[in-house]
Amino acid sequence: MRAGTTLTAEDFQTFEAVGALVVVLDVDGQIVYWNRTCSDLTGYSIEDVRGRHVWDFLLVPEEVESGRAVFAKLRAAEHPSRFATYWVTKTGERRWLAWSNTLLMGTEGQVQYIIGTGIDQTDSKRTEAVLRASEAKFSGLISIAADAIISVDEDQRIVIYNEGAEKIFGWKREEILGQPLDVLLPDRLREVHRQHIRDFSAGPEKARKMGERRAIWGLRKDGVEFSAEAAISKLEVDGIRVFTVVLRDISERKRAENDQQFLLKVGTVLASTHEYEQMLESVGSLLVGEFADCCIVDLVLENGQMSRVTVLHRDPTKAPGAGALQKIQLDRQRPYLGSEVFETRQPMLISDVTPKYLES
Repeated sequence: MRAGTTLTAEDFQTFEAVGALVVVLDVDGQIVYWNRTCSDLTGYSIEDVRGRHVWDFLLVPEEVESGRAVFAKLRAAEHPSRFATYWVTKTGERRWLAWSNTLLMGTEGQVQYIIGTGIDQTDSKRTEAVLRASEAKFSGLISIAADAIISVDEDQRIVIYNEGAEKIFGWKREEILGQPLDVLLPDRLREVHRQHIRDFSAGPEKARKMGERRAIWGLRKDGVEFSAEAAISKLEVDGIRVFTVVLRDISERKRAENDQQFLLKVGTVLASTHEYEQMLESVGSLLVGEFADCCIVDLVLENGQMSRVTVLHRDPTKAPGAGALQKIQLDRQRPYLGSEVFETRQPMLISDVTPKYLES
């Protein structure tokens, strides 16, 4: 703030030598002077703008009122020392300008002139806008991605956890942020996975697939394990290393692949023999190898009677019990586990096997 002075020709020469934008307003907000840098930026000469208000032709419509308010504060010596605004050039281009202000005071302490010194920050503003848009787009993509996207810090604590991860693992974002990554892994694999990340951190690779040497397994909130495929990348931000895993639940795909492989094995067995009971026993062996702990194969004969073909158990130590079950004579007149299946000719799933049910 300068007091008791007025602008001289020497001041104007100084303004011309300044590389920044310089504009001088009187107490009515009219342009008294601006330097060649302003003319070069806007396309308006000093003759074009002298006596005009900045808000009449330079400000974008949505900033006119705020521009007037800033000027009112400057005139009342309540000046904001710095502010930023858009100016519109003669060709209609918007330029983002950052301003600092100096007040020239009259002899009685009133504001006489307002000198604004500006810097064109359009390029940096555009860069910032692009970065913000990219960040927003990236954040949006992360949030809606079907795959789980999880980032952990160097202590392997979760710092990013998207909606895809919520759906796959069952944990809500607010429940899991800040927790160790271990909570999403089966207990038997936790130390192996921690070492995997440590090795990856120390290595030269920026990204790589996971599971090339061993299967990837995740652990849902309800304790159910699932197979997955994943890729990991690392990025250092402000000296802090962050690891990001993109993980896909492939349990359904694996199940479908296993089903196809099983059906192929069954087809091979069916084609290998014409002996009915031998074929059923071979299929039962496949079932206990792939899916079940125990398989009981019963056959309904042409006379309507039932015959037990075989009882198989995957645990060899259970062979005596399986043999005893196989010798039981079946009677369709008495309660039996498969009675409903025999009557309806439809498969039956008993999902809740209680002690009472077994006793019956």
